Amino acid sequence: MALFAWPDASVSRPLPTRVLPDHANKMKGVSSMRRLIPTLLMLTTLSAPVSAAPGGGAAAPAQPPTFLLAQAGDAALQSEWVTRLSATEAVTGPGADLEKAQAALNVVEGWFEANKTALVKVADYRTLMPRQIKLQMKLAKVTAVQALVDAEQAVKQRNPSLVDSANADLARADALTQAIAALIGADHDAVRGLKAYIDDVRGKVQAKVAQVKSGGGTASSGRLHPYTVQTYDTWCKNMAEDEGHLRGSEPLSKKVKELEGGQRWFQSSLQELRKHPDFAQRAPQMRALLFGLAELKGKLAVEMADKGLREMNPNYFSDSSGVTQQFKEADAVIELCLKELGPDEAGASAARASLAASRAAVDKDAVAYAKKSAASFRIPAEAYQGGDKEKLRQMVVSRWKALYPQDQIVLVRFVKPSWERRQETTYNNGSFYHYDNSALLVYVVIKKSAELGTAYPVYVNRNNKTGKLEVGAQTKGSGYSHQDVLLKNVH
Repeated sequence: MALFAWPDASVSRPLPTRVLPDHANKMKGVSSMRRLIPTLLMLTTLSAPVSAAPGGGAAAPAQPPTFLLAQAGDAALQSEWVTRLSATEAVTGPGADLEKAQAALNVVEGWFEANKTALVKVADYRTLMPRQIKLQMKLAKVTAVQALVDAEQAVKQRNPSLVDSANADLARADALTQAIAALIGADHDAVRGLKAYIDDVRGKVQAKVAQVKSGGGTASSGRLHPYTVQTYDTWCKNMAEDEGHLRGSEPLSKKVKELEGGQRWFQSSLQELRKHPDFAQRAPQMRALLFGLAELKGKLAVEMADKGLREMNPNYFSDSSGVTQQFKEADAVIELCLKELGPDEAGASAARASLAASRAAVDKDAVAYAKKSAASFRIPAEAYQGGDKEKLRQMVVSRWKALYPQDQIVLVRFVKPSWERRQETTYNNGSFYHYDNSALLVYVVIKKSAELGTAYPVYVNRNNKTGKLEVGAQTKGSGYSHQDVLLKNVH
């Protein structure tokens, strides 16, 4: 599947990705980092920004609904983005210095955050955004490694205050990971790998934290270690502040952000907090905050879905949308709460009931969106007039029925006047690869209900070297865009 499920389902064959060898990814000046994870700045092996046409061969871009067409962006802004990406990639590759890499990544991330609303409109957004995400993933990794560097210094200097810096770095690495997950989905292999990487570093940070001593001594019987006391006091302070956010009148997004920060700090400090004798006494307070965060996430999902309906934006209603992500994270927060803080069936039931109500509201918005979208969408006119059209039509029908025998096909429409050809030569691992393929876009409309049908893109792929034809119809239930349509408008 593509890194992104673009709304207009434009697809092309992804280029091969070159993975740098482990020995080329060691960081200078941080010997323990080499031993920890040798692939610190390895280029993340994400897919190209678009996905391959099912069935192989080149794929033509789909004919998107008019309301999904992207707008052309500012050429000057795009040029600056390209320059910044290239400059950052140049100084964050294999063998890069940790501090210089982190500084460069922070600069490009800050610039992106300040300009991301405008950047969505640039012409090459789909090509450039995956490069930005790769840099975000690098930043998350180097930020996590900086946490370990801080923890090592805390041990060497016997300075508990440096542990706060380590925890802050881990919290930021977690925040970057969550932001990436919101874009490409928490179940994406790249996101799972990034989370595993950061968790690995987190474990080593916690091991270093446990070694932190005050004056060279350890906690004696009847006397708590100063760092344990400091961590517990910080926790109490954080919970008091988060209760203020939970009860306050701030926007939902602000509340969620603040409580997420508290959650990440709690998770990274949990091992130390358990050493305090009053941990169990304070646990109910933290449970209430986590349950509150879960409920807020559900309400934020409703707010996002409402916006999607107002703007008629399909990205709010996909399986990889931020709306879906909020519910997944809310469920995870409840599970975390019960696992780490003990059972509380009453609190968990209340939180789950609130989430159920939020899901019902989102489902209502999704149905309303589908109806409005279907009413406005029209299948493009038949455009292809080649002499092989009926043969190709039968191939499409046969392939679709083989994959989805339960579907009732209402219409097969050739929406492109001609095949779209792609010839290219790529170089990978010492070899050149030559491609000469063509693709023809077809819409297959199946019956969804008495009133609605759903249009899916299908690609007839042709290898121009051999003449072989293949039908790529694995577009249902995947990242490919589909569109509901009123059956009365299907002609």
